Amino acid sequence: MATPAVKILTKVQVGQEAVAPGTAADATRCLLAQARYTWQQDVYEFTDQDMGVFARVPRQGVITRHGSEIELTTPMDFQQILLPLLSGVKGAVTPTGGGADKTWTFTPATATAPAIDTYTVEFEEASGSDVAELEFYYGHTTEIEITATDDGVPELRWVMRGRKTVEGTKTAAIGKPTLVYAPNARWGVWVDDTWATLGTAQKTGQVYGFRWTYRGQVHPAFYLDNRSDLDFTQTEQAKPEVEIEMDVVHDPDSASLVQDEETHKAAQDLRFVQLKLTGAALGGSNYSVSLLGSFYHAGDSMASRGEDRDGNLITRVHLVSAYDPTSTNQASIVVVNNLASFPA
Repeated sequence: MATPAVKILTKVQVGQEAVAPGTAADATRCLLAQARYTWQQDVYEFTDQDMGVFARVPRQGVITRHGSEIELTTPMDFQQILLPLLSGVKGAVTPTGGGADKTWTFTPATATAPAIDTYTVEFEEASGSDVAELEFYYGHTTEIEITATDDGVPELRWVMRGRKTVEGTKTAAIGKPTLVYAPNARWGVWVDDTWATLGTAQKTGQVYGFRWTYRGQVHPAFYLDNRSDLDFTQTEQAKPEVEIEMDVVHDPDSASLVQDEETHKAAQDLRFVQLKLTGAALGGSNYSVSLLGSFYHAGDSMASRGEDRDGNLITRVHLVSAYDPTSTNQASIVVVNNLASFPA
């Protein structure tokens, strides 16, 4: 009698590839998240050849490419967020701070391509009596998304891609991590006129949700390199894009967020935004995640009107990232937590 694998027994573990990207590494951290794994195989199928019969061509396909992808979704904590940042924004980041609070700063350079850290990813499916383990190397993050509403806790979603999936045996004896969370109500929103003054003008009583997305920093690159595994040779850098969609109520006062930003949109002024989540006290500060960036309003920003939330008129602010020539920045993510290293 078959014993199906059980969803709740799925386990995902990662280990940093310290020797070289794509060189297998033992896992050192177990992740707590909902995982969707894709074992990618592109197949060329001979379907358009004339064979003189009313049937599919009797010829086997040819596998042309291998790859792997895993999408992870979890309530956002102050520790696991380091994985997509190190593997998709900027690698080799070490925290600062001599006390219990450690500050991790991810500000990708705009003049040079920042390197990322790569990871071996282990994915285990289990029935309670049997296990099957898949893994891939050269794991890197191609998209990060943080979503907040007016209730609950933030949601973190990220997508990692890697080389050919292989079957293996997971690294044993890795304990479950202790994670720290904060409710959505602890987010604050600031919109300012310069990077230097970012964090000055907090917008209160108007923002009730947002989605922040970071994508495009790195991508797999395929070449004619006679790779028997039919997977990518390396990752390459590209233009990263940051996007914010903020759900706001419309206060018709001239100093309100919507009225003020309508003027800046019309002038196509560069806007500077900080979204900051503050958690419990830690050392001399607090657990926190700060999402900073410079943006222009998109064409559809605040364009749709007339919808309501409990009777109050609402609209959506849509911001797309842009280079700030004064600070030479486009984006920065700052995490304060209790970790001196990651993933160990």
